[in-house]
Amino acid sequence: MLEPGTDYTVRVETAYETGGYRVGNLRFGGRVAGGASTALTLHVAARDVDRFPLHTAENYVSALEFTRLAVPVPTMMPSLNQIGFDYAEMILGAAAVSEPDPSGRGNCVVWTIGGRIDERGNLVPNVMQGVNTETDFTFPFNGRYSGNDFILEARNITLGVTGIDIPFRRLELRGRLGADGRVLPGATAYAETQALSVPTYGPLLVLAGLANNFWEKLLVVGTYVTRSYDGRGTANLRPEGVSVSGLTYTPAADGTPGSIAATIALEPGASYRVSEHRAAILLLDANTGAAVPLDYNLNLRCTHDDAGQLSTIVLTIPADATLPPHLRALVMLDVFPLYQQDIS
Repeated sequence: MLEPGTDYTVRVETAYETGGYRVGNLRFGGRVAGGASTALTLHVAARDVDRFPLHTAENYVSALEFTRLAVPVPTMMPSLNQIGFDYAEMILGAAAVSEPDPSGRGNCVVWTIGGRIDERGNLVPNVMQGVNTETDFTFPFNGRYSGNDFILEARNITLGVTGIDIPFRRLELRGRLGADGRVLPGATAYAETQALSVPTYGPLLVLAGLANNFWEKLLVVGTYVTRSYDGRGTANLRPEGVSVSGLTYTPAADGTPGSIAATIALEPGASYRVSEHRAAILLLDANTGAAVPLDYNLNLRCTHDDAGQLSTIVLTIPADATLPPHLRALVMLDVFPLYQQDIS
């Protein structure tokens, strides 16, 4: 993370070639014809605020709407799927935020679920609370912040993009968050995956010359917009009359998957329908506070009673998962951490 109010210089040197044979974006053969070098100087603006705008409280957490994702790099990406990128609506909630150190730096975990928009492009604040239970956007970001500058990073997640499940090694959001929940100009989204791991289109991406070193990583860069989650919604609020009556942990052993199961209790008159909400269990490293990298979407299952009310939440732990020695389980209802318990 760059230091606010500091000047940096980036120097770039490269050789360039001429001749050879071109196939799409790929060029084979040729000879070195010369070189080029340049230096780029940039200034990091001073902080706008002293404290990171996201926080947690007893009955609510700060939440953002993530919208208008655009991916112009590589330049072919808008032609392939800009409509799909633009429909990537998400709700980001602060699951955990550390206190800043004397320099204003700290860590956070941001829980992400799918969002739903209306015909005007606004997050739906009705009974669905803007939550889209039909998407596979269910994953955590581990984050760092310095003042209101932030870096959010998710690793080894699989996201569906226009019906294609793409395994991302790394998804990163960078930016400077205003006190009103809007990311300031300069926000950057970055993602990388092995080009050949993309189902169906992997070999075509390589033939099109979109992979680094001919066939290795596919790197994409873009930008996005955020705004505060609509105050009429309740996805970031403690739901009334809903509690956790028990949490059980079965470790994975001898090649058999483990699980963590939460039992949900509803007071008379309370309602929490599975069809209207996204319930989950998030695992943290109890020592560091960082989210444990798992495929939370694939491994989550909820049950309900005859009226459709949430009964249990079960997170399957794959047999080959690497877990820290001390775990903290957070029961997430939409983006609100309703309950937490340390387990080992």
